[in-house]
Amino acid sequence: MDNERIRKTVLYGHTGSNNRGCEAIVRSTVNLLKNEGIISDISTYRAEEDIRAGLDALGDLIEYRSYNGKQSLTRVANGIMKRVFHCEYPYEKYVQSDVFQAVKRSGSAVVIGGDTYCYGRNSCVPSYNLLKYTGKIGAKVCLWSCSIGTEDLEHEKISYLKRYDMIFPREGLTYENLVNAGVPEKNVPNVRLCICTGCKKDSSAGWICKCFCI
Repeated sequence: MDNERIRKTVLYGHTGSNNRGCEAIVRSTVNLLKNEGIISDISTYRAEEDIRAGLDALGDLIEYRSYNGKQSLTRVANGIMKRVFHCEYPYEKYVQSDVFQAVKRSGSAVVIGGDTYCYGRNSCVPSYNLLKYTGKIGAKVCLWSCSIGTEDLEHEKISYLKRYDMIFPREGLTYENLVNAGVPEKNVPNVRLCICTGCKKDSSAGWICKCFCI
């Protein structure tokens, strides 16, 4: 039963297929994981873009919720918690509730890193709260295909990066930056990140299987 549960995962953090780079990472990663026998759900902020691009044929699309015109009392209460008390989790828990449930069902998530951690704190907040949630439920989570410069590695960001079960940098410089910042070397495999569909078991896709104990 546990093995069946883990054979499905959630691709996390896709911003929409109008971002062609993000779309390309989704397509390549879904195919890589499929070759390893893993089915992927795809979380997305803009499902309509992904449907137009045909990503709905690759896996179930799970859209992040919006507060716009909905749940007014919840929106006010969570907004106060976020802005006044600097507690973002209730706000994000509503926005990400469907995604969180999918992660709970599968027991794992693959965060499509890209340049997320190269920008300011706001771009990192959703994944920070995913890590809080997965920590509570014991789900496995890896950061996939990321680039991070030394100028981006402040204390809070490093503390959350240390929570990932595994991180797959896009280039050697990011690997060095993460290890030098104190991210455990065992969680940052120094392997060539390959997102082509011809990968074998000992490649980067195989490492995801090892991370998820498959």
